[in-house]
Amino acid sequence: MKTTKKEILNSVSTEYGLSGYSEMYQKTRKLELREPRQLCMTLMRIMLDLTWSECGLEFMLTHATAIHSRKVWRDFYMTDKKKRVTLRNVLSRLTESPDMVISK
Repeated sequence: MKTTKKEILNSVSTEYGLSGYSEMYQKTRKLELREPRQLCMTLMRIMLDLTWSECGLEFMLTHATAIHSRKVWRDFYMTDKKKRVTLRNVLSRLTESPDMVISK
């Protein structure tokens, strides 16, 4: 079964302790909302095969912002153990084989 946008949003908001995924739609640069929003765009691109424009439009942002989100999370994954754990926690809620998603 294919993962849905709503499942990604719920999984990320749960991991970040947000009261609901609607918080991520706020137009703000606060870290506590920016980071999970970036992760959502990255996962939507990888798991749902959305275009960069579609990922950005989900949050009323540009395709360039969505591309930047992917770069940020790729760097997090390579350098930050806590972020790597966060990503694995989210993916374990969404799929049985998180390593397959990470390798994309």
